[in-house]
Amino acid sequence: MSEIVLESLYFFLPAYVGNMSPQLASWLNLFPSLNKPIDSYFGKNIFGRNKTVRGFVCGVLVAMIFGVLQFFGMNLNFFNSISLLDYSNIWIVLSSSFLLGFGALFGDAIKSLFKRMRKIKSGASWPVADQMDYVLGGLIFVLPFFMISLYHILFILIFSPIAHLIVNIIAFNLRIKKVWW
Repeated sequence: MSEIVLESLYFFLPAYVGNMSPQLASWLNLFPSLNKPIDSYFGKNIFGRNKTVRGFVCGVLVAMIFGVLQFFGMNLNFFNSISLLDYSNIWIVLSSSFLLGFGALFGDAIKSLFKRMRKIKSGASWPVADQMDYVLGGLIFVLPFFMISLYHILFILIFSPIAHLIVNIIAFNLRIKKVWW
């Protein structure tokens, strides 16, 4: 069981950090010129003011940076023992971490689109969807190319929303996030 836990966490790590990165990029005021809502390119408010080009770009880049760190971690026996992918192949690492990061942020953006359609305000809580959007997005994008076992998928689906809430509460208390959800 502990193998499934560690393997799942290591596999999904780029999605986790990619999902957290937009908030950190905003808090640190990185790349202010990219701090434009993605909607501004569509002419309407379809995703909401909190979905920015900066957040999307930073999220995908950070996910890929963590993928590269996984590539370099392959020389350590511990990381080698919990790897579900061939992390010694840089192209597998870059493509899987890109898909996980892009999928996580895409899932979050699509959830925001559905929130707008349901007339839920930007930044307002939408329980369950707020915790599952990035998880489903990451899995939908990565699984057609890098299949993992059903046990790993189930662990990610169960663990991630709980971890998401805990991390958000911590970020809220550290004043990194404006809301606890």
